Amino acid sequence: MKLVEQPGFDNVEYNPESFVGLVYRIPECQATLMIFSSGRVNIMGTKKPGDARLALYK
Repeated sequence: MKLVEQPGFDNVEYNPESFVGLVYRIPECQATLMIFSSGRVNIMGTKKPGDARLALYK
């Protein structure tokens, strides 16, 4: 179930009942960012650190 239902947030999922972080998928970079309330961000799906940095600043 997607709890974020705002226009322009098609690639965002937030369901605190199943996962505590917000999941943001960036299809252009083939990256997935998991953003937590502490401010920590985990970037997954990239092959190089430069690609991860690009996804973070996108």
